[in-house]
Amino acid sequence: MPSSRCRPGDEGGFTLLELLVAITVFSILSTITYGGLKTVLDAEQQTRKHLDRLSQVQIGLNLVQRDIEQASARPIRDEFGDTLPAMRSGSLTGMLLELTHGGYVNPLDRKRSNLQRVAYLLEDNILYRLVWPALDRAQDTSPRKSILLEEVDSMEITYFDQLMEPQKEWPKPNIRNDQTTPYPLPKAIEVTLELAGMGKIRRLYRGAELAAK
Repeated sequence: MPSSRCRPGDEGGFTLLELLVAITVFSILSTITYGGLKTVLDAEQQTRKHLDRLSQVQIGLNLVQRDIEQASARPIRDEFGDTLPAMRSGSLTGMLLELTHGGYVNPLDRKRSNLQRVAYLLEDNILYRLVWPALDRAQDTSPRKSILLEEVDSMEITYFDQLMEPQKEWPKPNIRNDQTTPYPLPKAIEVTLELAGMGKIRRLYRGAELAAK
C-alpha cells in the first residue's frame, strides 16, 4: 500500500534557493527601473531649468529693448548740477548704458513725468538694472538696483550713428554738450550678451527714431 506521506520537495511552496533567485531578479529589475525613471526625471528637471533660463533671458532682453526703443533726447542734471546727455555709456561712466526713456506708466495719475532714467551695470557676472526716482538728481538721490540677469560672462554694446557707423562709446568723443549741438541718439544699438551655458546672444534694436516709424 503506497505511503500517504509527502516527500521533501513535494510541498506546494518554494525552496530557499528559489526565493533567493526571485529576490535577486526583483532587485535587478528594480534597480534598472529606478535608473530609467531617475534618468527621465533628471532630464525633465534639466529641461525645465533650461526653459526657465530662456524665459528669464527673454524677459530681460525685452526690457532692454523697451528702454532703447523708447529712448528720449531729454538730458538730465546729476547730483552736482552738471548736465548729462540723454544717453551715455563707456568706461568713464562705470555703466554699460545709461539713458532717459519714455513710456513710464502712471496708473495713479500722479503729477510726475512719463520719463524715467535707467542704467545697466554688470558686476560679478550679474546684470543689474538701475532706476532713479527722478530725472534731475539731488545730492541724496540714489537709484533702485534690481537683478535683471545672472550668470552673465560679458555684455557689449555697439552704437550706430546717423550714418550707421559703429561706435563703442556714446556720445562720440567729438560731440560737444551745448545748446547748439545737443547730444543725438543713436540710430540703432546692438547688444551682445555672453551667458554661461548658453553662449553668445546678439540683438540689434532700433533707436527711438526708427522705432517710432
